[in-house]
Amino acid sequence: MKKFTKLFFITAVIFFTQTTAQAIIFLYRTGFYVAGSGSIDWNLSNDVSLNVNTAVPTLATGSVTPATGFNANLAVGYYMDQWRIEAEGNYRSRKDTSFSYGGVTVTDFGYVSEFSVMANAYYDIPLCAEWWGFYLGLGAGCAFSEIEITGAFNASDHQGRFAGQAIAGMFYNVNRCVALTLAYRLFATTSPEDISFTNGATLVTISAESSPIIQSVELGIRISL
Repeated sequence: MKKFTKLFFITAVIFFTQTTAQAIIFLYRTGFYVAGSGSIDWNLSNDVSLNVNTAVPTLATGSVTPATGFNANLAVGYYMDQWRIEAEGNYRSRKDTSFSYGGVTVTDFGYVSEFSVMANAYYDIPLCAEWWGFYLGLGAGCAFSEIEITGAFNASDHQGRFAGQAIAGMFYNVNRCVALTLAYRLFATTSPEDISFTNGATLVTISAESSPIIQSVELGIRISL
């Protein structure tokens, strides 16, 4: 019985030591990595006003709601123990926008495509030794949008705006070099500038009254260099 107890104790110590050593490798590491992800986006409704200046000026205030879109991200980062810093570029496409006001919905109102450049900071929180963990991140940068108005009105506009994001996710280390990620991202920009254009003899002005906010669920991969 004593021999069995000693053997069990020695085995447990060896296992714990190996696990701890492996965890230290993942938690306290430095070096560059590359990362990529793809996501599904849901755009929260944004309040806008549509001012049509004709012989009898009219004003319609409602909400613009893009359909579900997609997002692709590429990033280069650097490990600093549990902290990471990252430069990221992402592309978003949100089509089939509708405009709703006064119980009326106008479909095919337009679409938005957007490219953004972000600087991010993350903190990794390990679980279950070296394999599983969570991470939290914040980012700031610029978003460059192409806005297309279709249907009854035909116009386009290009704008650059300040952008910010918050990310919460989990990772799984496949090995020392490769990690798989699953995350939720909340991305927002400052309000777009007014869009003014003429449609024949009619002057049309579209004004945003709130900041666009996009939420995403994404799958990704991170590879140490």
